[in-house]
Amino acid sequence: MATLQHIDIGIILVAVISVIALLWCDRNHPPMEWLFKPLASVCFVLLAMSGGAQDSTYGALILGGLCLSVIGDLMLIPKNEKAFTFGLSAFLLAHLFYAAAFLQLPVNTYGLLMSVAPAGILGIATVRWLYRDLPAKRVTPVFTYIVVICLVLVAAGGTWKTGLSGWILVGAWGFAASDLSVAGQQFKQAGLRYRAWGLPLYFASQMMLAWSARLI
Repeated sequence: MATLQHIDIGIILVAVISVIALLWCDRNHPPMEWLFKPLASVCFVLLAMSGGAQDSTYGALILGGLCLSVIGDLMLIPKNEKAFTFGLSAFLLAHLFYAAAFLQLPVNTYGLLMSVAPAGILGIATVRWLYRDLPAKRVTPVFTYIVVICLVLVAAGGTWKTGLSGWILVGAWGFAASDLSVAGQQFKQAGLRYRAWGLPLYFASQMMLAWSARLI
């Protein structure tokens, strides 16, 4: 069982302060996002590495997903179409890395099957929510992304009763839910409405997945 060291407490505190600052500067000083968002993102990578995530296959795959998420975070800062496409691609790969990590653990068939319905419901509800607002050129990549998220959630369900399942399920579902805030921000209504809950949920979920990589 991993224990919380002084360095971990420091990393977590920096992450919390950075996310709070990120929400503040979103309304008051947007350019500061270039400072606080990368800082918050690097924290979940450091949290995984400080616990030796790189020393196991599961941990290395989670670490790869975290690093791809940092790239995705950076690509979402500029607020332009090309950067958004790169960001979406990075997060898509991050989800695939997480799914590959989950499948390194013993697969619980019951947990796997029980995850199909809720993951499918989330996917269908998301498609219905976004469909009318998506530009034609975004339909295929966004729907592909939704399918991948659903598959990742099913893979997360397969970790049931492994000892890591609590961290994995909350982290994976939290990450998926935070993606809805990104979609809302991009295709529904820009501003603090979605970011106010999406950003804290996103960073908390990534920290939970990072912590799971320390428990192998």
